Amino acid sequence: MINSGWIGPYNVLLIDVQTDIDLTHQPRVIRNKPDLWYHGAAHNSLRRFPDGVEGKSELLSSTEYYKTSLKLRAYTSPSHQKEPNRTLNILTEGLKEDPYNDRYIYYIVREWLNRREPIKALFYLNRYFKVAPPTNELADAYFLAATCYADMGEHATACEYALKSVAVLPSLRVSWQLLEALSHPQWRKYWHHMVVFADNEGVLFIRDNKK
Repeated sequence: MINSGWIGPYNVLLIDVQTDIDLTHQPRVIRNKPDLWYHGAAHNSLRRFPDGVEGKSELLSSTEYYKTSLKLRAYTSPSHQKEPNRTLNILTEGLKEDPYNDRYIYYIVREWLNRREPIKALFYLNRYFKVAPPTNELADAYFLAATCYADMGEHATACEYALKSVAVLPSLRVSWQLLEALSHPQWRKYWHHMVVFADNEGVLFIRDNKK
């Protein structure tokens, strides 16, 4: 498929992957090239290794990805059902060896949120904010912090973090939805205008039903 003429210069095909809670665009078909490898202990990312897997790596250019119209449905694997803490343990051990790895920290946050542990999630979020670059992942992390504070009833702080998330990525619809939900009924119509215009462009995890 990736060698077809219509693919042209692309090295990676992105496919929509739908889980019970979100939709992501994931690299699922990759051109067989010696410098392209996955990196990381868990939730690994596709990277280029110009000098081989033992050397330094770099992110692929956005021009190397092609977004397909294909869609997959993802379910919990049997290994995770047997050992639900498997990924959390792998990430925690990886973080001991690489304590400034923002990707490990981010996914540890998600593990604790999956367990409905907002205090533990916020502990790692605060650690994440100290090392994370200003990317779309940071925008999502700010949103996750906002949901933690909202669940704990600290609505003002939740709004602060929701605003931080859209300052990084204005297209992040769920943050505008949260601001609309937490605002005074008299002012919700103004936030709703932003909800309507937010199109989730560049969003890592799409968590609302509107496409």
